[in-house]
Amino acid sequence: MGHIYTDIEIINTDDLAYEAKQMITPDEVRHLKLNHVLVDRGATTLCLPADVIRQLGLTRYRTETVAIATGTTDVRTFQSVELHVGNRTTTVDVMELPEGSEPLLGAVPMQLLGITLDLAKESLQFLKVGKGSGYLRI
Repeated sequence: MGHIYTDIEIINTDDLAYEAKQMITPDEVRHLKLNHVLVDRGATTLCLPADVIRQLGLTRYRTETVAIATGTTDVRTFQSVELHVGNRTTTVDVMELPEGSEPLLGAVPMQLLGITLDLAKESLQFLKVGKGSGYLRI
């Protein structure tokens, strides 16, 4: 089985709030488009390398211990970002990866966005929007 990749856009939510209050201009809102991001159901959230986090100007707000294949490790978690995948948008926290690592799109953002994996086609499947705020499996 191969890997599944997608393109994402990430926007600093603090900057969006400052823009809404007209404290900064739209051109000053920090955002990045990342191509070929690995979709990893084994990751919990959106995981970005330290250099990408610096470019976005994100604020660290906690350190937590997480389980990884080799045991446990402490990771830094950063403020929420606005995440765009396809035509879907959500807000999620960011876990830091070592600089130069491959970004990972984890299970929680995929669930929030109504995305599942089509392993046979090695692609994302966008679930239909149901009544209320949920998604329907097709």
